[in-house]
Amino acid sequence: MRSARVFTVICLVLSCGGEANPGAGGVVSPLPPSRQGSGSGETVASASGSPKKVSQFDCGDFHSCARMEDGTARCWGRDSEGQLGDGDGSDAEQLHPTLVSGLTGVADLASGATFTCARMIDRTVRCWGSGKILGDGREVRKVAPTSVPGLSDAVAITAGGYVVCVRLASGGARCWGLDGIQNGAPDSGVEQVVAGGAHACARMKDGTARCWGEGPWGNGPFSHPQMPPIQSIATGDSFVCATLRDGSTQCWGRNDQGEFGANPDEDNHSVPVVVRGLTDATTLESAESHSCALRKDASVHCWGSNTEGELGRGTRSTAELAAPLSGLTRVLQVSLGSDYGCAKTDDGVLHCWGNNRNGQLGDGTKERRLTPTRVAW
Repeated sequence: MRSARVFTVICLVLSCGGEANPGAGGVVSPLPPSRQGSGSGETVASASGSPKKVSQFDCGDFHSCARMEDGTARCWGRDSEGQLGDGDGSDAEQLHPTLVSGLTGVADLASGATFTCARMIDRTVRCWGSGKILGDGREVRKVAPTSVPGLSDAVAITAGGYVVCVRLASGGARCWGLDGIQNGAPDSGVEQVVAGGAHACARMKDGTARCWGEGPWGNGPFSHPQMPPIQSIATGDSFVCATLRDGSTQCWGRNDQGEFGANPDEDNHSVPVVVRGLTDATTLESAESHSCALRKDASVHCWGSNTEGELGRGTRSTAELAAPLSGLTRVLQVSLGSDYGCAKTDDGVLHCWGNNRNGQLGDGTKERRLTPTRVAW
């Protein structure tokens, strides 16, 4: 998820992504053999000497978390609300990945503004941090990993802002975190669900896009059943993007920071706009005001705001067109935070870039990185 921005009609906080399906920013030198990836995830030397690997990861607002091959989780970055789950009770930031206390059997992770949730291998969900994160409407603060009651059939999980959603084995979606966020959620036919600060969207089996919650131009649903069939959907602070089955990408909502890969404007776009220069995207990730697309050749193209170097191209700017992420190829997964991002390549290495004032890049510093830099395990 990302930090909220307030407009005249709505305040939304961005999602960090969809379903858990040392130098001035350069990629650092190779890790020692004991920490090199084998192709399925980042290898981490454990205290016992046996290697562990990153299988999946997700970026929150100002923190990140990774699921390890052994089913444990590690988080790093801001810990003001207990979102790292390290159990020490302090507000201290963690500049390196830190073990989530007492958590095993993790299937995948999703991070929001002040919390993280884990879908477990038994299809239950456990959340930690602060907010209405336990699905019962109660506001909690710095809670340790705790089970969400009445949930035992989650097959995918996503989070953004203060919203958590799961895709259920039945094909429906269940969301919580804000009052009324479940209203309008489909009860069948969902193939992918993504969460924003105050809304959620789904890719349906028939290839249509369906959204519910608060939309970029007022309250209520902002679906696009008239769009051509889509293969991936992502939602940001106040915009939505979808990749079509022909590889093109379209966005709608706000474009005040170049969220459409075009010159910014102050309009609320209800008609989808084509992202120029992107013809072979397979999956999408969106954040507060920027997006990245994973292409068929396993490269990554990003666009939108770049004030903190969140596009990973070695510069700081605004309203950028879609262009390659610097120095990374053979990418398997991308996740975006409010003004940073991370990617895992097929050699198992995890790289992050952009804003690092809370240590969310996990490289052991608080230095901004304008190009991808390895997480320092």
